[in-house]
Amino acid sequence: MRSGFPERSCVNNKLKRDDDSSKSHRALEVERLKAAQIETEKQAAEQRRRDMPTSVIVAASGEATGNVQSVATATEELSSLVNEISRQVQASARMAGEAVTQARTTTERVSELSVAATRIGDVVELINNLWGAAVRSRRRKRR
Repeated sequence: MRSGFPERSCVNNKLKRDDDSSKSHRALEVERLKAAQIETEKQAAEQRRRDMPTSVIVAASGEATGNVQSVATATEELSSLVNEISRQVQASARMAGEAVTQARTTTERVSELSVAATRIGDVVELINNLWGAAVRSRRRKRR
C-alpha cells in the first residue's frame, strides 16, 4: 500500500504543474486576444481614414469587439472550471489517503484482537487443565 503514496504525490504535483501551465496559457491567450482587439481597433481607425462609410466601420468594429469579449468570457469560464476540477481531484486524493490510513488502523486492530484471542484461548486451556487436575485429584481421594 505504501507504493501508492509517491504515485499520488506525483499525480498531485503533475496536476499542480498542469494547472499552473493552464493558467499561464490562459493568461497568454487573454493577452493575445487583447492585442487582437487593439489591432482590430487600429484597423477600424485606418478604414475611417480611407473614407469608408462610418456605419460599416462601426458595425465591423463592434462585431470584432463583441467576438473578442465573448472569447475572453469563455476563457475565464474555462479557467474557473479547471480550478474547480483541480480542487475536486485534490479532495479525492485527500479522501483516498484517509481511507488508506483507516485501512491500516483497522488491520492493526484486527491483528491486536487476534493476539488477544490467542491469549484468551491459552487462559481457557490453562483453566481447563487446572479443573481437570482438580477433578482427577478429588477422584483419587474418594477411592
